[in-house]
Amino acid sequence: MNKIKKAVGYSVCLTAMIVLAAVSANGQAKVTNVKRPSTVAVNKFYTGNRLPLQPLSFIKLPVGSIKPEGWIKKYLELQKNGLTGKLGEISAWLDKKDNAWFSGNGKGGHGWEEVPYWLKGYGNLGYVLKDEKIISETKLWLNKVFESQQPDGYFGPRIVENEHQDNKGQTPDLWPNMLMLWCMQSYYEYSNDARVIPFMTHYFKWQTTIPDNKLLKIYWENSRGGDNLYSIYWLYNRTGENWLLSLADKIHR
Repeated sequence: MNKIKKAVGYSVCLTAMIVLAAVSANGQAKVTNVKRPSTVAVNKFYTGNRLPLQPLSFIKLPVGSIKPEGWIKKYLELQKNGLTGKLGEISAWLDKKDNAWFSGNGKGGHGWEEVPYWLKGYGNLGYVLKDEKIISETKLWLNKVFESQQPDGYFGPRIVENEHQDNKGQTPDLWPNMLMLWCMQSYYEYSNDARVIPFMTHYFKWQTTIPDNKLLKIYWENSRGGDNLYSIYWLYNRTGENWLLSLADKIHR
């Protein structure tokens, strides 16, 4: 009952503020329609697009910055206690033994898209719920990903031939790495771990060395190249290094 009273009180106060704001000096209500929010002012609190990128009408809040309540919190708890939270106990793809994502050197009997697909949602779930068990398990996987980065900048499983590929082993399949980069970005937004930025920078430097005729030639990495592009812009917005925009043009080509 107290929660209901508070909710009603907040609603009344908010309504009153909106009405007062809409009343002009002569006492007449004034409503202004806009096609989209203004992008003239720079948001000083959250990271948006740097020039020359187009400004964002809406800026994504960092993962974990909003505390869920009510039915949303309940739904997330059901995920935590259900398949998302328990998948590691039953999935062969998440078995750490002989797992190329968990070996620390990219070698193993299995390791493609399955781990990062799961880890992105699993990690975000932990960050939002502030669940230490989930966060600790997420860090175990991500620490192994950090460890797997090679001197040339590549990280993770170096899969060059499997049933999903048609490039005859010319370059590794970059599709699963795109997903793992999203895991890294979420982790950075939550933790500000100083390893993430140089890790991604080193990896994208490696991508600049791949000739256009050998880059993104496999079906899924080609179809989902926009996910790679998103991560390049994410990094550019935090470092401002112009060579990333050249890499973005390369990926777009």
